[in-house]
Amino acid sequence: MRHETNICPICGKGNLEIVLGYTYEYKGNTLTLPNYTSYVCSHCGQDMEFGDDNINLDDEIMNFMRKIDGLLTPKDICRMRKSLGLTQKSLAEILGVGEKTFARYENGSVTQSRIMDNFLRVMGKHPEILETLAGTPGSRFAYTESMRVKYILSDGNLNGSTHSAYQLAATGTCEYV
Repeated sequence: MRHETNICPICGKGNLEIVLGYTYEYKGNTLTLPNYTSYVCSHCGQDMEFGDDNINLDDEIMNFMRKIDGLLTPKDICRMRKSLGLTQKSLAEILGVGEKTFARYENGSVTQSRIMDNFLRVMGKHPEILETLAGTPGSRFAYTESMRVKYILSDGNLNGSTHSAYQLAATGTCEYV
């Protein structure tokens, strides 16, 4: 507990009692958090939490919400970016968002909008749109021949041609840059 005393900061009379566990509800779905810590005052009944007691549960809750909403996870976004051979900075420029915003999509501290999620999915399936985006007015992104994306055909062979059977091929872990 991060509170300095065991006395309720609201009424100043009761003792704070630890309550473990919480069921988080989102759009009709539930997530049980057995390690969630809160406190309740024995006198006024006020419930509260302090400081960083539950900070480690934030990622779990956010990923639960992403799953319910059908959004890409931070690791999905990172793998897609790396499969395209792009840095966070270059993909942020392509998408028209700040570099820090895109980094937050990948580290999970911010959830991307539905439209951003849809666009990332399309880019992952059809990376040839990078070439189109590079040519748009105001774009700071330059698509070069050395960036030509490799496509995976359904038979697993790599080639440099555009093909609608492109699949996300990245494996491994994503490090936050």
